[in-house]
This record gives sequence, C-alpha cells and structure tokens, in this order.
Amino acid sequence: MKDPLVLTIGDTSLRQSDINLLHGDNWLNDQIISFHYEYLTLKLSHAFPDVVFLLPSTVFLLTNVSASERAALSESWASRSPRLV
Repeated sequence: MKDPLVLTIGDTSLRQSDINLLHGDNWLNDQIISFHYEYLTLKLSHAFPDVVFLLPSTVFLLTNVSASERAALSESWASRSPRLV
C-alpha cells in the first residue's frame, strides 16, 4: 500500500498516514510532533529571537540526565540568555 508524501517543511515530511491520525481520537506520532516543531522554528524564530526551540528528543534527554549533564548540554543555547525555552 502506498503512503504518499503530503507536505514537507525543513527536514520533516508528513505522509498521508500521518494526516489520517489527525482525524478522530488518535495519539500524535513523532512525525507530526517533529513537523510542528519545524514549522514553529521556521516561522517564529525570526520574530522571537529570545525564544529557544528545543527538539522533543532534546527535552526528553534533559529531563533524564543529572544536573551537571543538563548544564553541559544547555551551554550552546543558554549563552543566548533566552527569555523562554
């Protein structure tokens, strides 16, 4: 069965099967969440330079490491002094 490509933003694409999940009471899959992240990053990062957008996988990682590891991982974006992460 084919699963046609519907839309691409940045490095993330949605297929028809992803779109079908948006109809009804379904869980969002990782592809839909990643697509929304790409959309927010591309559309809003220039308008809100003091906001840092983190990938869902990065957020998961940060919540599951020690405080010292979290500090080391956040050095790249924390130096920008964001108002919102």
